[in-house]
Amino acid sequence: MIRTIVNYIRYFLSKMNEDAVSAYAAQAAFFVVLSFFPFAMLLMTLIQYLPVTEEMLVSMAQDGIPGAINVYIVSLIHEIYRQPTAAIISVTVIAAIWSASKGFLAIIRGFNSVYGIHESRNYFMIRLIASGYTAVFAVVLVITLCVLVFGNKIFIAISERLPVLLDLAFLVISLRTAVGFLIMFLFFWMLYIWIPNRKVRRIWAEVPGALLTSIGWLGFSYLYSFYIDNFANFNTYGGLTAIVLLMLWLYACMYIMFIGGEINVVFQNGDIYHLIEEIKKT
Repeated sequence: MIRTIVNYIRYFLSKMNEDAVSAYAAQAAFFVVLSFFPFAMLLMTLIQYLPVTEEMLVSMAQDGIPGAINVYIVSLIHEIYRQPTAAIISVTVIAAIWSASKGFLAIIRGFNSVYGIHESRNYFMIRLIASGYTAVFAVVLVITLCVLVFGNKIFIAISERLPVLLDLAFLVISLRTAVGFLIMFLFFWMLYIWIPNRKVRRIWAEVPGALLTSIGWLGFSYLYSFYIDNFANFNTYGGLTAIVLLMLWLYACMYIMFIGGEINVVFQNGDIYHLIEEIKKT
């Protein structure tokens, strides 16, 4: 039994090596970093419609973002709140989505490699798809921020203006961690279904990877946060340390996401069921 399990682990690792998971994870992490500033512009544009003040966003940026980056983010927040015209917002959203989609473009290529699919769509179609998922990701991130970060503020606003929804809002805020996990799971499930260039016959076959990725992202992010709070020394190299740690965190998250895709492939090929049958026979 042990030899069978070891052989399947070797097969899984060999498949990951053949699919260049490590290379695509690094590529995706790199382009996500390049897309950070246009994506931050898009995110800040959307967040200004939430019941939060400019001062709250500035305070969050100064407390939660490394000094090498938060100067830009703070100036961006001031600029967005200073010029909230419809024309500027429309141009900002379109330009930011198109620029930030480079990160998702790398993710699409990685998923095609994991699922063993040749890309037949033209460049502009892929770029439009990547832009669409960038916009969806921004909305998902805003919803997650609403639930996890601004939950109490929004609950107070709802209780004052829409008392009819008070019970529902209280339930969502009470289960904010579970709701955040559910949002993340649904987002990854959607990615595994729609991003690769293929027709999915059974959408439920993508559940294992989405579940593993959601748990992996939350678990690794918790460990990363614990390390930052207790062991990281930002005084040595300042903002450079923060950027390096951010890159490592992004690389690990991209790696976990591609591993989720490999898990889906293993389940869909029936390899996991063969392993179970082999274990039962021993």
